[in-house]
Amino acid sequence: MKTITLQDISRLSLQNQYSIPIADIAKLTDPNINGKRIHYILGVVAAAAWNITGISNNADPDLREITISGTGNVEFHHIRCFDTITGATGITEIHGFWSNAGNF
Repeated sequence: MKTITLQDISRLSLQNQYSIPIADIAKLTDPNINGKRIHYILGVVAAAAWNITGISNNADPDLREITISGTGNVEFHHIRCFDTITGATGITEIHGFWSNAGNF
């Protein structure tokens, strides 16, 4: 197993970036379509309150869903990571990048 370095994150943030309407996020995070990926969410575009629910690649052994929420446009200063995004409300567009989960 390889650890991810700052150079990897820097390269992947340019190579595999996306800014997509939230309606397309389920297709992007579906492991049956694209294989297992880790999604690094950098920001959201929203006019009001919003939520993102998903399974995160954190240290939780039960892989429970987590929800992050906010109001208006947000650029995350700490990257949010998800294996799968299972739901999102109030978001117009989502910005981020991905890496293959098998690489790390």
